Amino acid sequence: MQKSNEKGKSEGENTESRLQKSDDKKAPLAGFADMLAAAEMATHTSSRPEIQVEPPTAKAPDALKGAEVRSAGDAASLSTGEFEKQRQRFWKENGVELTKTGDGRYEFRMHGYKETLCTSDATPQGLEEAHKRIEQIRQAKIAELGKVYGAKFSVDGETAGKQAVYDKKKNDWFYGAEDVTCRAPKLHELLGIEAALKVSQPSAHGVKFYLMTKQLYKNFTEMADYSSVPHGGSDKRAKPGEPAIFLNANLTMNYPSTEAAAKNWMNSDRRGTSLEDTISHELVHHSQKVMNWETSEKGGARTFGMEMSSLMGWVTGNPPERRTNLWFLTDKDGNTWKHEHMGGNEWVRMKVNGQPLDEHGNPCPYAKVQRITNGDMVEIARVRPATTYNDTPREEFAEGMTRFRDGHRAELWQNNRVLYGILKDADQREINKAHPPGKDKKPSHIRAADGTIVANTAAAQAEIKKLEI
Repeated sequence: MQKSNEKGKSEGENTESRLQKSDDKKAPLAGFADMLAAAEMATHTSSRPEIQVEPPTAKAPDALKGAEVRSAGDAASLSTGEFEKQRQRFWKENGVELTKTGDGRYEFRMHGYKETLCTSDATPQGLEEAHKRIEQIRQAKIAELGKVYGAKFSVDGETAGKQAVYDKKKNDWFYGAEDVTCRAPKLHELLGIEAALKVSQPSAHGVKFYLMTKQLYKNFTEMADYSSVPHGGSDKRAKPGEPAIFLNANLTMNYPSTEAAAKNWMNSDRRGTSLEDTISHELVHHSQKVMNWETSEKGGARTFGMEMSSLMGWVTGNPPERRTNLWFLTDKDGNTWKHEHMGGNEWVRMKVNGQPLDEHGNPCPYAKVQRITNGDMVEIARVRPATTYNDTPREEFAEGMTRFRDGHRAELWQNNRVLYGILKDADQREINKAHPPGKDKKPSHIRAADGTIVANTAAAQAEIKKLEI
């Protein structure tokens, strides 16, 4: 499951979702010049979510050559009210900030980044030319992510199967009559997706991203969900069963695009809440599928998920249970705990046979079972989880691996040394599947300090050692 602002459904085999939860400098936008150059090939469309955010007043540098948009004719400047409407328009369409420069022109850039997308005359015609330019950039980014990562995206008006509806009497979900509706991604979202894909290799290829305007689960809010392309969708080119990530398009504009941008988001440090962080978590669930979390490659009794769960301090009864969401987490004293409800904030103390225990460790009715919070569980766990989102082994692993990959590796090393070693080994095993070791049995490729996959050189190892001190 992915972090969301509200969690409540039980963990399933084919769907994972996650709860959303910080240097003063603006973050550089990698590949901006290339992105702008490629934009010359694209065309124009637009889409608009409902969100209002005050952009900062600080002026960003006009860092890109050739990004100036000149308009001919219309020299009329905008009134204060019309400027505000246009400012909201650019934000709603793509997460682009519109500001006035000292020389009386307009400047356009992504919030949290220092690079300028383009500048224009301070006229209605200038704004329209800038609007077309930004749309070209968006289309070029879609094409680039498709070429590099095989990524696919929903379009305006696309449907993705039927919404699931909860039946209280049966305590289960079933497909209703309403469609899951989607839209095309905005530039803000594409930058977050790109950052996540970059640090989620080697397995994150061919994933489809659905930007949902009507969610997978009726009357249930979540930020993101890893699943697969559904049956009954309007995109007939997408094959049911292929990997897919569903993003709540009503929430995505509330969050920083990348961890770099999150360092100074709305004048505060919001690292750990970015779209990059959210999508990286979902892509770890894809890695779990690739590594056979709940299935054995050769028919053995022990799965990758069972192995990882055991290493992280989770236990199961006898015979061992492959569904790791049914496992129990051990504390430093050997006591076992079960998360009471997916999305909740409490753990209950019990034996692996399900017998509730009170604070003295004695059998008791469930009403008197000892309870602790997610935060308490982090503090007493035998192997310290990376975050408080540790409801199940699958989620604890996904949270930790996200920290390992998307820029929090040094922090993970400092605070979760045992978990760090487990994740580093698991990550290398996934890399080895795509890039087999050499004749000397040493890895041919490793995950670099910046999260990307690189050749295993002395220089790359030296950079990693700087984090592990």
